[in-house]
Amino acid sequence: MKAEPFDDFRWACKDHGCFNDKKRLMFDRIYEKLGRLTGFSDLDAVSERNGVLFLMEWKGQRWNIGRDKGSHAMHYLMTKMARQGHLCVCVCGDAATMRVDQLMTYTPKGTVRDWSLANFDDLCDIIREWKERADKTRAIDRIIPQLRYMTPAEFEEFAQHVMAERERRARNTW
Repeated sequence: MKAEPFDDFRWACKDHGCFNDKKRLMFDRIYEKLGRLTGFSDLDAVSERNGVLFLMEWKGQRWNIGRDKGSHAMHYLMTKMARQGHLCVCVCGDAATMRVDQLMTYTPKGTVRDWSLANFDDLCDIIREWKERADKTRAIDRIIPQLRYMTPAEFEEFAQHVMAERERRARNTW
């Protein structure tokens, strides 16, 4: 059975007019409060699962980290300063056709993986892996309250399992 198409953007331009004309914030009215060299940025997609964020920025062409320092700093800090598991993926490709040419990732602990050749399946694999990690993070969070009811032997077994899981995660990088 074929799944129904998912429409995550619920604004009907035909019924309500252009979203940018009707609902886009009027940043020009607040830019002067920020100072000359500071502005607002946007992310093209943000998803949250069990408290773990996935951020995606889509570009029509590859951008240079040295030239676009503001975006780089934002992506880097959002993954480094937040809880383990947050991930930001920058995609170079055509958003209209979902063609992916290259990917750059900002992974937990502030690791930046520079642009590399990729395709749509590679992007889907990264998203799937992020989801699995987010689900495991939440599963461990649910176990923690049960610690107070464990015997010393049960706690030792649990601690060994947690340490083995941490070592496995450390080996398995984004």
